[in-house]
Amino acid sequence: MQLTFDYANNINVLRDKNQNVLCPSRHNPPHFHVYYQDHKAIIDITTCELTEGRLPKRQLKLTLAWAEILEEDLLANWTLCQNGETPFSIEPLK
Repeated sequence: MQLTFDYANNINVLRDKNQNVLCPSRHNPPHFHVYYQDHKAIIDITTCELTEGRLPKRQLKLTLAWAEILEEDLLANWTLCQNGETPFSIEPLK
């Protein structure tokens, strides 16, 4: 399941053309994708670590702090997505 944290404080879910949540069961471990300007990264939800890609230092620190604070919510959303359900909104880092 691809989640995007876009620094406009939105969590978006990858959907197909019929708006069905795309969530292949082989898509583990739980993670989300971050896009910032020309940078792309993948953050593991359970470890709150960068697993792939690169972000500027400040954005990486903010993203990791956000993920650590909201780890339970992110994991709950991951479970919803794995079950083909729509995830709930998550508050941005303030």
